[in-house]
Formats: sequence, structure tokens, C-alpha cells
Amino acid sequence: MLRFQRRHRHQFVYPDMPRLSVDIDLTYLPIEDRSKSLTEIEYALKRIGTRIPAAIPGISIHESAPCTQFTINKLVVRTSDRVQIKIEVTPVLRGSVYRPTTMSVSETIEDQFGFAEMNVLSFADLYAGKILAALIVYLISHNHSPQHLLAPAARDIAPDFEHNFRGMVRDDITMETLYSAREALVKDVIVNMPEDHRQFLVSFYRREPKWHLLGLSDADRLPAVRWRELNLDKAGAETRAEIVRKLDEVLSS
Repeated sequence: MLRFQRRHRHQFVYPDMPRLSVDIDLTYLPIEDRSKSLTEIEYALKRIGTRIPAAIPGISIHESAPCTQFTINKLVVRTSDRVQIKIEVTPVLRGSVYRPTTMSVSETIEDQFGFAEMNVLSFADLYAGKILAALIVYLISHNHSPQHLLAPAARDIAPDFEHNFRGMVRDDITMETLYSAREALVKDVIVNMPEDHRQFLVSFYRREPKWHLLGLSDADRLPAVRWRELNLDKAGAETRAEIVRKLDEVLSS
């Protein structure tokens, strides 16, 4: 039901990355109506929240829910020496583009913490929100307009670097290196985007989606995609035309 994610933090099962994690991200796989999904997510998290203190004495669990819903989607786990880890399930991006798989932890993690294996989202699903044909699915699932996601504002990451990165890395890395990597990544996503994907994006925001261009079965059934389509329909033709105009500008830049 819930599948493990590991993305831009220290990799548990995919290639080692030199950073420890403070989050555990989970994905709810069944494609069901929103109300049932949120209820099942809450039940699953409550089971996890009961099992952790039973296995690790001295742990406290705080349940958290978004201000827009009554069911929980996050557990905040705290140790007696004030270490904090968040376990979270996104209520929007439910389901997955590709089939999950069972994987073992990386050698680095096994050497430090011991062996474990778990169900994990596919590499494409894990990284689609950042880099990879599943990228397009996550792009159209997002509440923000595509032009802002493909050409994001260059946010100052200095505070995050100081408070959430420095001291958590195994190998030294400079903030300038991270800035350069971000710039290259944003550029590469657009430059290397296949023509079929470009055409699909435009067709989607025109509300004439050409799903065959993606080559992914059932992508149109994902809850977040259907929710985005509903919001686009409500937005009206003029708003959609403006999105398409700005999207064309970004894709041709």
C-alpha cells in the first residue's frame, strides 16, 4: 500500500549520495477516490506510529495533518536527545507511473546501520519530480504552472545550506557547486526534452491531451493528474491560453 521513496537526500537503496536524511517519504499506491485514500493513509501511518515506540524505547510520535484536511499525512518522530525525523505521505501524488520493486539498502547504509530491504518506487518515479518520461507526469500533476516549474526563479539557498545541509554531508561540497548543478539541471531538462513530450505538454494545457505521445499507460488515471485537469477546466479558456503562451516561450528558449 505504502512504498518507500528516497530522492534528493542520502540514498538508502539507489547510488550513494553523501548526505544523511531527515525525512522518510512514502507513496500511497492504490488509485482510489480521495476520501478513501486519505482514510487509508491515516490508518497506515497510525500503525507505523504504534510500532516505532514499541521497537525503540524513548521515542515520541506527533501526528500532523494539513490545515485543509482532517486526516493525518505525517508523523514527526523525536528521540530523547532531540533528533527529529519526519515520515510523510503526499495526499496528492498518489499512485506511481512505473511498478515498484523490492530493494536492499546500499552497502554504505548496511555498514553503518545494518541490513534491510523494502518496497521502493522505481528510479524514474523517484527522480521524475526533478529530472527524468515520468517527469512530464509529475509536471502536469503540480499546482504551479509549467513555465514556472521548467524555468524556476533562482531562490537563495544559503539558509538551507547552512541549516539543513552543512554538517550532514559525508564529503565536503560548496554552495557554489550546488548553484552550478541547479543551473545545469534546469537547462538540461528543457534542452534534452523529447519533441513528443513538448507536444504533449502543450496539448495537455490546451485541454486536448495527446496521451499517446507519452508512451505511458494509465497516466491519465492518476489522481493528481485528474485533479489538475479539473482545475484547468475551471480556470477557463483565457487562463489556459496564457499558460500555453508562456509555456511555448520557455520551451523555445
